[in-house]
Amino acid sequence: MLRKKMKFLKIVKLSILAVLGFNFSVAEPFGSEEKVFNDKNMTLSLSINNEYDTLHPLLTHMVLSHFVINFLFHQLIYLDTTGKYQALIIEEIPTFKNRLLKTVKNKKEYELEAIFILKKNLKWGDGTQISCEDMKFSFEVSQNPHISTPTKEAFSNIYEVSFDEIDKNRCIVKYKKNKWDFFIDTPPPMPAHLERKIYERYKNIDQGYEKNSLYTVDPSNPGLWNGAYVLLESKLGSYLILKRNENFYREKSKIKRIILNIIKDSATLEANLASKNIDMISRFGMSTDQAVGFSEKIAKQKDQKYRVVFSQSNTFQHLGLNLENELLKDVKIRRAISYAINKKDLIGQLLHGRAKPAEDFKLNTFLQKQEKANIRLAYGKKKSREILESIGWKLNSENLNSDFYRYKNGKKLSFELVASSGNKLNEMICAYIQEQLKDVGIEIRIKLETLKYLFSEKLPKGNYDLAFYSFTFLPEYSWFEVFHSNAIPSEKNLWAGYNFSRLRDTAIDSILNKLEKEKRVAKRNQLMKDLINAYKDTLPTIPLYFREENSVIPLNLKNYQLNPFTPFESLWSSEWEIVDN
Repeated sequence: MLRKKMKFLKIVKLSILAVLGFNFSVAEPFGSEEKVFNDKNMTLSLSINNEYDTLHPLLTHMVLSHFVINFLFHQLIYLDTTGKYQALIIEEIPTFKNRLLKTVKNKKEYELEAIFILKKNLKWGDGTQISCEDMKFSFEVSQNPHISTPTKEAFSNIYEVSFDEIDKNRCIVKYKKNKWDFFIDTPPPMPAHLERKIYERYKNIDQGYEKNSLYTVDPSNPGLWNGAYVLLESKLGSYLILKRNENFYREKSKIKRIILNIIKDSATLEANLASKNIDMISRFGMSTDQAVGFSEKIAKQKDQKYRVVFSQSNTFQHLGLNLENELLKDVKIRRAISYAINKKDLIGQLLHGRAKPAEDFKLNTFLQKQEKANIRLAYGKKKSREILESIGWKLNSENLNSDFYRYKNGKKLSFELVASSGNKLNEMICAYIQEQLKDVGIEIRIKLETLKYLFSEKLPKGNYDLAFYSFTFLPEYSWFEVFHSNAIPSEKNLWAGYNFSRLRDTAIDSILNKLEKEKRVAKRNQLMKDLINAYKDTLPTIPLYFREENSVIPLNLKNYQLNPFTPFESLWSSEWEIVDN
């Protein structure tokens, strides 16, 4: 009896240690599915620096949430590290060549028809077969006006989803317009066997489905997931524990459990590594300056246990501008702000040179070899002051009591700048921008918010003047959801869309409408150049830089590779392996 009691206490103790992120090599079983627990690949504990907004794959606004979800859920396609789209849970991407794609004539309702063939062995985590019924359900959810998807435009081109009654893995998708990026904007299957009854009950109530979905109220239900892992346990703001999905459609994960620890204070990350609370730091952890400093520190150590992985990314760091602000409606004020910020100095001082200056929103990389990089640093305090003087903003500098800010008709040229809290580098960059703009007579008041609140309230609802944040997008992207007037979030569309600047420009709308339909690559490149030129003329945001991503990993972790575009590395967590040093 005493022996049984001691064994039980040992199991409880080990469970608590796992939640806290501790590793151990010899232990008692966590559950019936584990026979031996002295496996070096048992547990990997890593950090993320913020809370996710939701775990629902269709409803998240945040890149961080996608990183978490990618452990648990696989979409139709993904982007590999070379920038090419690849099939994931489908046999192949439909093309005219493989005869899974065809244009449709003499139909007013739709112009394009594609067949997506789901992999045969696809199952949800509870063992239920995944079929086209799940894909049809996903489409219904995406089209519902009472559900606040990140953007209503993403799946709006789809006319119908159906399937072959004999072969329910053969999904037929009809598109209203013959667009080149049809496969990107196709919703993945969602677990209809669990979610449909909830959807039917709440589908006519604004945000009713989101609040009652199992992804919200019971995310540890294994039937929600089709990825390498299923969610075992989570505590909001603290941690998530993932366990290997025994019904995964590919080779089962080598690492049996992954613990995601939410550590918002970036200053404590090194201490957490040193104390073994975490084994690695994800791309959502160390700021660039921290990663550079840590890399230099461990390079001097004799007994190295970690390495820092860096990767250039297409993450566009910028100043968002609310164009509904009366002052920011004036493009000359927007240009004055842009000229006042020394991007080269910002990158050199605060980012140790590990970023590329941005002249516009599109990174010139090896993926766009035909486009020569032509980064002209739009910096000049003199030019900024000249613009402001020319439109009547006079510097208050007459006596010792002057505040040295600009005024016009008794009003100060002053803006609030919002950014996410918990990141010292963000705070330093905001303070740098504040000083740069003060030099030309513009007052900046900094306000820090949680990342979740920033993207759920401040930005979509236009409750800001200036905002320091980033966008991460696929290299082949039309930018419709960011710059088109139809993508402005509003109460009417349940705050869907990424046009946080609230830009309304008919010329840009026209370019974006053409860009979405154009199938010829050369013509799309020309339209993209037209869009970039229009962006530079209009300046709806202030481009700053394209940042580098980083991750700190143990030397004995194999098959880990940062994806330069979006956090697809967690898609391949099933291949991660801890080996002997």
